[in-house]
Amino acid sequence: MNQQSYIDLAKRIRAKVPACNSIDIFNNQYDEPNQHQPLRTPGVLIEWLPTEWMDSGSGVQEGTGGFRIHCLVQSIANTQNIDKVSDNQAAINLQHLNFHSDVHGALNGFAPSNYSPLQRVRTVPDHRYNSIIVIVHEYSANERDESGYAYKDHVLAPVTDFPITKDLEQ
Repeated sequence: MNQQSYIDLAKRIRAKVPACNSIDIFNNQYDEPNQHQPLRTPGVLIEWLPTEWMDSGSGVQEGTGGFRIHCLVQSIANTQNIDKVSDNQAAINLQHLNFHSDVHGALNGFAPSNYSPLQRVRTVPDHRYNSIIVIVHEYSANERDESGYAYKDHVLAPVTDFPITKDLEQ
C-alpha cells in the first residue's frame, strides 16, 4: 500500500477508460454520501485489501494482497421489460453496464508499483444505492516492500586498485 501504486492505478484507468469522470481512494463514500465530496459518475474508488506479509530476509518483505476497485455508475434508464424494446433502445438503456467491464479491461494484468500483475479474483454487484449501481472487482497481487532493506544505503563499487603483496602459494 503506497502512494505510487494509487497514482499508477488512477493514471491507468484515466488513460484506458475515458468515460471515467472521477477517481478517489475508497472511504465509504457511497455509504455516507453526506460526509464526503460528491463523486461524478461514472467513477472509480480504489481500496487496498489487507496484505499477508512474509519476511524474505535482510529487512525485505513480500506479501499477498491486492485491491478492490469500486465502479460506480448512475442508472436512471428504464431496464424493465428490456426484452420488449428494440435492440438499439436496449443497448442505450443498458450502456451503463459496460463501464465496469472497461475498468476491468484496463486493470487486468496491469502491474502498479511494487506489485505483480493484477489478477481478478471476484466481482460483486451491489444494487442497494437507489440510482447508483456499484460493481466491485477484487484483484489479487503480490507486493514487495524493501523499505527495511538492511543494505539500502550501502554503495557497491568495483575494486580497481587491489595491490598484491605476496604470491599465492599452491
